[in-house]
Amino acid sequence: MIHSQSPESMLLDQAFPLSLEVQLLGGITPKILRPTGNLCTPATHVSVNNVLVTDHCINANSETYYGEEWIALEIIVTKEKITHKINGNSVITYTNPSIGGQFLEGTSKEIQLKDGQPLTSGYISLQSESHPIEFKNIEILEL
Repeated sequence: MIHSQSPESMLLDQAFPLSLEVQLLGGITPKILRPTGNLCTPATHVSVNNVLVTDHCINANSETYYGEEWIALEIIVTKEKITHKINGNSVITYTNPSIGGQFLEGTSKEIQLKDGQPLTSGYISLQSESHPIEFKNIEILEL
């Protein structure tokens, strides 16, 4: 998760942190596509190709990876756009992240009052959502 809210600002029963969630998915069933590098937007919205997208999850244009296969994920964040790359290939690009949308009602009143405001910073969070995952060679570079 990038541009995530701080852990101390989350409510006890909050389902997801306000964030831009970069999903790392693995294939489950052979020949059933399950792209990785997708974007989910808990309590946020983004624009893709200058169109506001209010869907909670937006599929990336990437392959499905099966088994124990490692991938290299890059997330490039600039003032103009955010791009997810898998193994060097751009799989999704979006702009104008803002506060709002699905799961906003589960956040604090303070965050809810920011509905519609640009989302320009936040925490980086790593999570495993009910499945094992391993991370290695994590680097943060200021552009």
